[in-house]
Amino acid sequence: FGVGVHHGWEPVGLPVTVTKSEGNRLFEINDLPAIRLYDEYFGEYTQKLRTEPLARLGVYYPLGLAVPESDEYLLRAPLSVAQDGSILFTAEVPAGAQVRLMIGSVESALKAARLAAQEAMAQMQGRAPKIALVFNAIARRRLFGIKANDEILEIRKIIGADVPLAGFYAYGEVAPMQRRPGKESCFHNETIVILTMG
Repeated sequence: FGVGVHHGWEPVGLPVTVTKSEGNRLFEINDLPAIRLYDEYFGEYTQKLRTEPLARLGVYYPLGLAVPESDEYLLRAPLSVAQDGSILFTAEVPAGAQVRLMIGSVESALKAARLAAQEAMAQMQGRAPKIALVFNAIARRRLFGIKANDEILEIRKIIGADVPLAGFYAYGEVAPMQRRPGKESCFHNETIVILTMG
């Protein structure tokens, strides 16, 4: 079998430190209310985020957690902002973590799908897969909109048009980080996971 895991989002700005959090609620970054990170990048627009779901913006701008031994960030999707400026995320954002704001696009998401398929196929060691399973983030479906099939077509170009392909959109994906062989799996957001089996 082979496994490919990628998201395609890129970091912007400088890394900052989570100074106060509890589970999936992020209270402070660099000793300031967590929403200030979004304020710095989006200015007055973040006032809307206090009354509307932050999740809409989070599709394009999740938070990326730095992971030792990996050059790709672990994504965390924001859900909502509380009155105190704290942000509720879909998964844990631990205190002390180095984080960055991330930016994504349809083009970078397509590239990530290709990379995930290529990595899964490389681990097949030249053998053709009998089936491929795709575990994809619902946020990616929202990003693509009516062009969601484009991602599937890109995967098919790499794994083969005749290989049966099954999968679903999820509210979180569980898989190891790429380039960390033998390491434990992580909970991902906005990420595509491809499993090929021979």
